[in-house]
Amino acid sequence: MFKSKALIAVILLFWGCAISYRHLQDMSREEKITYFGLKAVISNEELKEYRELSKEKRRDWLRVYWKKKDPTPLSEENEFLEEHNRRMDYVLSSFSSSFGIKPWDDRGDIYLKYGEPDQRELRIYKHWHRSRISPDIKQRYIAEEAMDGWGMSGKQFMNLEPFAEEAERKAEEIFYSMYGEVWSYNRHFLTLQFEDQHLTGYFSLVPYTDIFGRTQDLQIFQTKKTEAEAQRAIYTYDYQGEELDFALDLLRFRGQEKTYRVFLNIALPLKNMGLGGPDTNEVSYSRRIAFFDEKMNQVVKDTAVVKKGILKNKRRGYLLIDQRSYYFEPGKYTLAIEIRDLNNQKIGIYKKDFWLAKFEHKQGPVISDVELASYIRLAQKEEILYVKEDLLVMPMPTRIFSPRQKVHFYYEIYELLPDLDGKSKYTVSYSLINFRNKREKQILVPELFEVDTTAVYQVGTIDPSFVSPGDYALAIKVRDLVSHTDRIALTSFRINKK
Repeated sequence: MFKSKALIAVILLFWGCAISYRHLQDMSREEKITYFGLKAVISNEELKEYRELSKEKRRDWLRVYWKKKDPTPLSEENEFLEEHNRRMDYVLSSFSSSFGIKPWDDRGDIYLKYGEPDQRELRIYKHWHRSRISPDIKQRYIAEEAMDGWGMSGKQFMNLEPFAEEAERKAEEIFYSMYGEVWSYNRHFLTLQFEDQHLTGYFSLVPYTDIFGRTQDLQIFQTKKTEAEAQRAIYTYDYQGEELDFALDLLRFRGQEKTYRVFLNIALPLKNMGLGGPDTNEVSYSRRIAFFDEKMNQVVKDTAVVKKGILKNKRRGYLLIDQRSYYFEPGKYTLAIEIRDLNNQKIGIYKKDFWLAKFEHKQGPVISDVELASYIRLAQKEEILYVKEDLLVMPMPTRIFSPRQKVHFYYEIYELLPDLDGKSKYTVSYSLINFRNKREKQILVPELFEVDTTAVYQVGTIDPSFVSPGDYALAIKVRDLVSHTDRIALTSFRINKK
């Protein structure tokens, strides 16, 4: 019984392999190059998704994939794709092989994943053997190949001597060279060795042997080999400037007619910003923002140059807060933002995928994202920036507060269920969870609210005297007293020691 099951499993395994092999056999050379080029750099799940698509849809899939990998999504160039194509060209010209199914050997896969190694070492192994030949043969024309870069060239003649124990017979003594290469990627702590398999020109990964002749343990080799083969493509782009640190908060609130209003709160540390000169107090930076839909089609482009005068004695410890808002329909989106300081050329790049859920009626209230703020007050008539409803909410994108600073927060509640009199009734309670000891304690007194609408906003303040320095999660619990349902929203922040 068990043998039958095992036999069936083996047959199914080989049948699956046969289908895969037949699928590859039906591919043209160009299709194989594209397929194995992707196989070397993407995950198995992504490769499976790609294979299941029709030829027409694969082209669009590739466009979306490479756009998501673009290190500069706000520019016309896609440097990651250009680097992949460069690696592909090099692999095809240097590591091509007709020995296996792939268009190249193991060196090609590693090169596609990691790029140029930090160190490359050529190893030549000399082998020889004797075989009996006809006595009239005096010499043989044999090849002893010498490396020239990645290629091989050169031939030599050799005089042959008879076997000492059989002087009446002539024999040919053949010397031949086997080639190996050792690649080192110092930044990844990775050393790999390749050897030419049976003089076919196909270089395979083999256990590494050091200069003392010690060969890598087979189990360690298999682990390293698996890790290297599972690695996705690595590419580091030079942004031509020092890194500019900035904090960013993306917050989702409901807009009009089943849309979302998305706020971007950006915090730039003034101590890291350059000034226009010794006689000016002006900071200046370019801000480039783009949003892409699920197919990586650009749906929003927002660029500007921002200039602002500051007090020199208010640089250290102060933040420059910038806020933008946009309206979106439900769906999946990708945010890309680039900020470059025009005085010192520092640059900051940020990418984020986010999801705006469909508007589906659910039993119970819905809570928006929670916005942390340094202060909240009533807005003046002429004020527009940072205003929500009738309040001015000064955002704190860093989510870091000083020991004596109050923690303010703002959020909105939707889809409260009214009673027969048209009244919505709900309670709100708050608790803090200490990340260090995982303890939770209730803060603020639970409040009961009764309103004439199904959507409201709420604000709150955490007094610093109740909180010691550390990292915390703020849990907001809303209970709808009409539908008898609860909802919880979470956000996190830090209280510095000083």
